[in-house]
Amino acid sequence: EYKVSEIQKILTKNHPTSKVIFIGDNGQKDIGAYDAIEKDAQFSGRVIATFIHALYEDTVSQPLTATQIPWITSADLALRLYDLGLISLPPFLIALDTTISALSSGDAWTRALAVPDLTCVRPQFINELRARATAEPDGPLRLYLMELTEQIASNGKRIFGDNLRERTNCSP
Repeated sequence: EYKVSEIQKILTKNHPTSKVIFIGDNGQKDIGAYDAIEKDAQFSGRVIATFIHALYEDTVSQPLTATQIPWITSADLALRLYDLGLISLPPFLIALDTTISALSSGDAWTRALAVPDLTCVRPQFINELRARATAEPDGPLRLYLMELTEQIASNGKRIFGDNLRERTNCSP
């Protein structure tokens, strides 16, 4: 497959010993391509993490593998990078604040930049994010994470209705 061979070339020629993080989406070939690279013995141990922007309905794309981590907003991607020690607190807080501001905006276009209308925001995602926020000790970070969770849930309801799965192309 073209995408796999191009990634292999980049990793082999340009960065023969570098560790990598893959960031893609679930729309076309990223899931399969990144999985193939992770399973390739030549690149074993070089992939730190694979993050997949969960934009599209599962019936449109292939399911994520066990090692692939879904994300919906730049803030929850930043949270996952922060939890892995790949970014420090200041850039994480900037992503968090920017996303919360966009989600709480009165402007539909600004909100859609944070959570596109085509995104299927499932209750499981909200529950996992809420659990992560609740696990955080009391303090500003916990408050930010709780606010992010509620803003994503609120915007999901604004898009899909009270049952976050109500949209026709978003199955349970």
